[in-house]
Amino acid sequence: MTTRELSSSTATGRRRPRADTLVFWTLAVAGLVLRILFLLSPGHVFDTDHATVFLMARHVAEGEIPAFFWGQSYGGTLLPITAGAAMVVLGSHVEVLAVGSVLWFLGAAILLRHIVARAGGALAGTTAGLLFWFPGVVILTVSTRDPGFYGPSLVTALGLIAIATAPLTRPYLSWIGAGLLGGLALWSSPMSLALAAPAALWLVLRDIRHPLRPVIGACAALVAGAPWIVEALRSEGATESLGGGTWKPTFQSVVSLFDSMLPAAFGDAADPTFSAGVGWAAAVLLVVPLIAGLIVRKAGLVLVSVGSVLVVTVLVYGAGLDLAPDSVRYSAFLAPGLAASLGWLVSRWRPLAVAAVIGAVAFTSIGVWDRSDRFTIDTSARFDPALRPVAELLGARGEDHVYGNYWLSATLTASTDEEITVAPLVNRRYPPYEDLAASEDAPVIVVDTGRFNDVELDTSTVLPHRERVELGRYTVYFFSDGFDVFDQPWGLF
Repeated sequence: MTTRELSSSTATGRRRPRADTLVFWTLAVAGLVLRILFLLSPGHVFDTDHATVFLMARHVAEGEIPAFFWGQSYGGTLLPITAGAAMVVLGSHVEVLAVGSVLWFLGAAILLRHIVARAGGALAGTTAGLLFWFPGVVILTVSTRDPGFYGPSLVTALGLIAIATAPLTRPYLSWIGAGLLGGLALWSSPMSLALAAPAALWLVLRDIRHPLRPVIGACAALVAGAPWIVEALRSEGATESLGGGTWKPTFQSVVSLFDSMLPAAFGDAADPTFSAGVGWAAAVLLVVPLIAGLIVRKAGLVLVSVGSVLVVTVLVYGAGLDLAPDSVRYSAFLAPGLAASLGWLVSRWRPLAVAAVIGAVAFTSIGVWDRSDRFTIDTSARFDPALRPVAELLGARGEDHVYGNYWLSATLTASTDEEITVAPLVNRRYPPYEDLAASEDAPVIVVDTGRFNDVELDTSTVLPHRERVELGRYTVYFFSDGFDVFDQPWGLF
């Protein structure tokens, strides 16, 4: 090779990382714009979990800092805390929470790019980061409508992996950072802890000759994870599965995650051929980085793979039931592992990596285009429109504090900016709402028309006299006298 050829090759090698960086940030901004268009469209509809996060963020802005998702002994509150802090400056708008949620996922994409780039080069990192950032409309929706702790869970875990695979040029700072992130992962969610745990162990093994450093890291972890540690010591709820110990997973539970839940993130989960293909592909992709990482001695690939397998274990055991398409939101926790694996694989040949990124961008954009009604700007249906006449009726009668079915309670409360508060009949979330409802002379209860609670209230012979007002999908009961609402046998609907 001549001197000129060598210089040309070197220049090309330098330009490619810069080009990869330019492509990444350009598409990162494009993905951010895509999400903003989506959250301003009819497709961005609040569910109960996200409405609860919004209410929590509003209360943070008013100085009330919750340790966990309302009514739970798990699920850290980094998202409502950061969104609430932003609301202090920008106002208590739902867009503030949505953009804050999106930025957490962008942080996860940046960290994933960094981890994979260190293991497989700039092209692999850029490809993995962009595959995660453009995951299809279903997981994109999770990033705009975070159920409470998904984005922060990914950022804390991936942040710990990034530190664990970086040179220990400033070991004490690295250990303090790793400890803080490990503690935050413990606090954020069991899935975050599972994804981060292998990295913490690897960091200890790397620095085994300096025992003081892990001790410092452990102290930092204790500080950051204190909310969860205190709750775990106080009650068993922080360590129980959602099934409360009454449900036991089987091999079918694992199969269900791969051939039922995951396929719903990318297409028609009811199609057995499609579901089987996605399930097998996902299972292989989660294991490939482990094998490849061991062969090429790249810790980042191994840590992401092992962490993802542990996430599968946590999801299967902790969900309390066999995961089905209606649990597709949990796919977000497996997205980093899938994106890292696929990004590393296709980056072996640049044209294939380019094709994969173009395909992901197109697949996601088309999905958003369809679900957003062609990028229509319309937020009138952000909260269930069927609740609007309910709010109007309650407002007209001066009923500001009521009870209601769980799945409508937070949504109705959030849609009125807490001018009307609804205490859920089951899955009791926030005691102050219950106190407000109990302070009224006689209870008012909002239920789903024709469902269990409606039938029970309509046919009861022991409850006080009540007026039943049916408003489409929802029915409101106005009682003449008080009674112990929580002493009744309520259902979810």
